[in-house]
Amino acid sequence: MKLFLAVASAAMIVSLAQAQTAYVDVPSCHWAVEAINQVSAGDKPTPAQSAGNAQNAVRQVFEGLQCGDPAWTQQFIVGAPSSLEALVKSKPIRGFALNFGLTVVNGRAATILVDISLTLPSGIQKRSATLTLSSDAKAAWRVNYASLAALSIAVFPK
Repeated sequence: MKLFLAVASAAMIVSLAQAQTAYVDVPSCHWAVEAINQVSAGDKPTPAQSAGNAQNAVRQVFEGLQCGDPAWTQQFIVGAPSSLEALVKSKPIRGFALNFGLTVVNGRAATILVDISLTLPSGIQKRSATLTLSSDAKAAWRVNYASLAALSIAVFPK
C-alpha cells in the first residue's frame, strides 16, 4: 500500500509539473490547474465582452508577472515592447492585490479604474490608474501597454 501511494504521489507531482490549462485565465503555475483541467474535460469557454472579463484580463497580466511567465503576461497585453519578456524575468513580483473601481465597457473598448498593491523584492508599491483595454474579434480582452506604463513600475517602463 505504501509503495502504491509513493508511486501515485510521484505521478501526481510529474503531471502537475507538466500541467497546461484549458482555460485562458488559469496560469500553468496555479496550484489547482490539474483539477481544473479534469473538471473541464477539455471544454474551453470563450470569453464574453463583459466588465468582469475585462477585469480578469488585468488580473492575468499580474498573474503572469507573479509566475515569472512572460508568455502568459504578453497574451493579455497589446502594444508591449519586445523587451517585456526580459523585464518580466528580471523584475519578478512576489504578490499583488487588485481593487477594481468603475469599469466601463463600450463595444470593443474598456476603461477600468484600479488600485494595485505589488509586493516586490524591494517592498510594497501601491499605484492607482485608469487602464485601457481593447478586445479582438474573439472577444478576448487585452490591456493597452501604455496604460500599464503609466503605473510607473519597473516591469512596465515608458
